[in-house]
Amino acid sequence: MSTKVAVALEKGRAAEAGRALAEQISTQLSGRVPALVALFPSPAQPLAEVMAAFRAALPGAPGVAPPVVIGASTAGEFTDAGDASGAVSAFAVAGDFRVFGGMGRPLRGNVEAAVAQALADIPTELAGYPYRTALLFIDGLVGVGEEATLITAALLGPGVRLCGGCAADDWLLQATAVGCNDQVSGDALSLAIVFSKQPLGIGVFHGHQPMSDAMTITRSRENVVYEIDGQPAWDVFVEKTRARAMAEGIDPSTLHGNSDILQYFLKYETGIKTGPEFRIRMPLVRNDDGSMGFVCGMPEGTPIHFMASDAQSQVASAKAAARRAREQLAGKAIAGALVVDCGCRKLILRDRFGDAVKEMAAELGSVPIAGFESYGEIALNDDDFSGFHNTTTVLLAFPVDDGEDASAAT
Repeated sequence: MSTKVAVALEKGRAAEAGRALAEQISTQLSGRVPALVALFPSPAQPLAEVMAAFRAALPGAPGVAPPVVIGASTAGEFTDAGDASGAVSAFAVAGDFRVFGGMGRPLRGNVEAAVAQALADIPTELAGYPYRTALLFIDGLVGVGEEATLITAALLGPGVRLCGGCAADDWLLQATAVGCNDQVSGDALSLAIVFSKQPLGIGVFHGHQPMSDAMTITRSRENVVYEIDGQPAWDVFVEKTRARAMAEGIDPSTLHGNSDILQYFLKYETGIKTGPEFRIRMPLVRNDDGSMGFVCGMPEGTPIHFMASDAQSQVASAKAAARRAREQLAGKAIAGALVVDCGCRKLILRDRFGDAVKEMAAELGSVPIAGFESYGEIALNDDDFSGFHNTTTVLLAFPVDDGEDASAAT
C-alpha cells in the first residue's frame, strides 16, 4: 500500500475550515482514508469545532478503519506553500500504518496518571509492524512539557521514539488545547502511536549559540526560577543579554508590560548543555518578584547559559533538522513530513519564516510538509535523556514504501 501525504491550509471559520480541509485532504489522497490526521488551528478557530467538522466531513470507506485525528492549538500555521495566522493547517498520511490514539487529563499534579490514561487503550505491540513512533501534544501553559515527555517515554518503554510539541495560543498566554478524535481539552495531553513496517525519521535542530558562560539556578520551584547564582533571575537575565540587545537596538530598561517582556523572552533564551549540544529553555513570564516562569521544570542546581540567534542561523537550522531526518532514513525517498516549529523562530525570522519552511521541504526532496508554531517541541531519539526543546525545529518524516518512487507518494 503506497504511502501518500496530503497537506492543506485553510483560513475559513472553524466549522467551515474543518469541512474544507476534509475535502482537500480527500482529494489529495484520491479518496483514500488516511491513517493519521493532525489538525493545527489558531485559537481564533476553536479546536473542538474544527476537529468535529473535519471528522464529520471526511469520507470513510467500507472495511477501512477511520483515521486517528489529533490536534493542538497554535501560535501560527504553515505548509510548504506558505504560512498564516488565524488559519488551520492539516497534515494527513495514508499507507500501511496502524495508528492508535488517546487523551489524558488533568495534567496539573497528575502527569503520570494522565499519560497512563492516554495510553490505556493502545496496544504495546502489533504483529508485522515492528516500529513505533509516538506523536505527543501537551497543553503549553501547564509547565510540565519535559516531565510529560519523559514519563511518556518511560511508560512506552525502550525502542519507541517521540516527537510533537506544546499547544499554543498566539502568545495570549491564556488557554491552549489539545485533542484526539472526539475529545478536546486544556490541562491535557493527546498522543497517537504510529505502528509502521519501516522506521520514521525524526530531525531536530535549533541554531542558537551561547553568549555567556554557565551560571547556576540556585532557587527554583517546578517551572519558576527565582534566583541564578544567588541573584534575582530577571536581573541576571537582563545583565547577560543587555549588550546583545543594545547592539540590536533594544534597550531592556525601556521594557514595560507583559507584551514587551514576552517579546524580549522570545528573542533571547537560555540553554542547558547536554553533551556537545544545547537544549533551549524559553522563559514565558516575568513575575513581580523578579522570578521567571518557563514552559518546563527548571530544577535547582541546573547550569544554564544565555543564548541568542539570528535569521540566517534559523534558516540553516531548519534545513539541518530536515537533513537529520532524511539521513535517518538511509536514502529512502520521503513522502512528506509533519513539522513542529517554535513560535519564537517566527519573531527571529520575520518575513524569512517562509524561506525556512521551503528549505525544509527542498531538503526532503520537495515534498509536502505542514505544521504549527508551538510553545515547546518534543523530539526523543533512542540515545536522548531529555526530549523537550524550545526555539527548535522538530520534523517527523514519512518514507515511501520499499519499491515506490517519490512521485507516486506525493
